[in-house]
Amino acid sequence: MTDTCKGLEPFSFQGNNISHEWKFWKQKFQLFLTAFGKSEKPDHIKIGILVNQLGDEGLKIFNTFEYENVGDDQKYNVVLCKFDTYCSPLKNLFFEHFKFFKRDKLQNESIDQFVTALKQLASTCEFTKKDTLILDRIVLGTHDLQIQEKLLQCSDLKLAQAIDICRAMENSAVTQREISKESESISSFVKKRKEDNRPVSTGQSRYGSNSDSDDESMEKESSRPDEKVQGSKITPLRNKIKSPRKLKELKAVAKSSLQRNAFMAHSEHILLGMLFDSLKHIRAFAGKRIEKARQTETRAHRVFKPPQVNFETEDYINLIDWQSTRVTKPPLMADFSKEEIEMIVNSGSSDRKEFKIPLHTQAVERVVKEVTAASKHVFGVQEREGFIRSGLLDRKYLPKFETKRQYTFATAVLQK
Repeated sequence: MTDTCKGLEPFSFQGNNISHEWKFWKQKFQLFLTAFGKSEKPDHIKIGILVNQLGDEGLKIFNTFEYENVGDDQKYNVVLCKFDTYCSPLKNLFFEHFKFFKRDKLQNESIDQFVTALKQLASTCEFTKKDTLILDRIVLGTHDLQIQEKLLQCSDLKLAQAIDICRAMENSAVTQREISKESESISSFVKKRKEDNRPVSTGQSRYGSNSDSDDESMEKESSRPDEKVQGSKITPLRNKIKSPRKLKELKAVAKSSLQRNAFMAHSEHILLGMLFDSLKHIRAFAGKRIEKARQTETRAHRVFKPPQVNFETEDYINLIDWQSTRVTKPPLMADFSKEEIEMIVNSGSSDRKEFKIPLHTQAVERVVKEVTAASKHVFGVQEREGFIRSGLLDRKYLPKFETKRQYTFATAVLQK
């Protein structure tokens, strides 16, 4: 070994995928021997280099090997096969297949990255038709419905063709976003120029000192008899939005308000809409998601809260991020069998006339919580007796009125 010969990192015999890691390290070692002119050396020299590069743990394992014939410990290929056997325990093909078929395309993952990951998983599955199964995962594992629809339209789809289609649509989406951003900036610039060049009346500036505010001028333009409250005028929201200076603030308020009240954008509601959509591939996506939510259902508390809404989407399907959102099954579909859901996916309708809506909803949980909290104060004979007596005593001080005009707060009566 020369001074310029940089060795490999010692191989780690620990880990969950030691077989795959050993194949990769062995390939590096073969290249290492070739690069430094050691591949033609005698077997005992190559064995020494191999054990040296493997490290202390590799040497300990080498010392435990048993050979069938005398002199096999000096044969490079025999020793290498011994390490192959040691690093290749019996594989659980069912688990390897499970990992492959559960692999979906991740958010913001390119098609090339997705295909590379699928090929790595398929390398340990011993598939006879590897390309066909990888193609299946590309079509079924993508969550972009436009790409999925495009792939399903091809009758005799091949792996290379599917990859080309996905690449083209990904590039098209990137280009479209850039054009959209450019168009918005140009439109904003043109609008600002028009506003700046708008003629103004004599003695009154656009942001004028002779007028109180832009709001008052807009009120005069669009005031209606029903827009008065105690002598003051209300500026309609539509006129507020016409003012460029107010647009940004109003957008922020509207967006936060929509986000807080986005219960109809919950995954359960969107899945119900998708299940009865006019397009079959959208119904199929909803059916698959509902079935997956059923399989992963737990007995933990079901948190029903507004999801993070995608305000840039043009389709209700993409209102939420399906990758990061915890998807739960719609309560309305609780008693639907898998066959019934498949029938809806195929036909787009259901013959059901009655739906069994579960009573254990969040509204029921809220009432149970309030009753439980109140029960803590009256649990037991003494507490219940005190609660009743306290209520009866309070009623003595409550005033009685003939009309609402005579109503006043009980605290004011007590003070008198």
